[in-house]
Amino acid sequence: MNMIACVFFYCFPANGYYNYHWPQCIYSSSDFSDMVFLDGYYFNKYLYVQFNSTVGEFVGFTEVGVRTAENLNKDTALLQQLKAEVERVCKHNAVLYKTAIHDKAVAPQVKLSLVKQGDSRHPSLLMCSRNFSF
Repeated sequence: MNMIACVFFYCFPANGYYNYHWPQCIYSSSDFSDMVFLDGYYFNKYLYVQFNSTVGEFVGFTEVGVRTAENLNKDTALLQQLKAEVERVCKHNAVLYKTAIHDKAVAPQVKLSLVKQGDSRHPSLLMCSRNFSF
């Protein structure tokens, strides 16, 4: 089973603090039926609030995050927009990535060569090399 995450990363450092927003599209099935959109907000490396398309609302992970989630969950238009991101952004981009990258994967070529012939005192030396095509 392959786990794929499409990551869109935004950072806004200011005054010595680090705040960032990390939307993610996560899936493991080839038909994208289990696609989940996560939209997390972090402060100094700590996730404080996150939208989860499976849950359908924001969830707070800190005291401030809980209050933020309560306020954001009152905005039904925002919740509908974020639920739609699964189809509009996640699945759309996953199809593009799959056809452009995943379906084009090839097996590596491996070559085994004798570098040094062995004798009665020393074993032979073999070299294994591989070639990846991207």
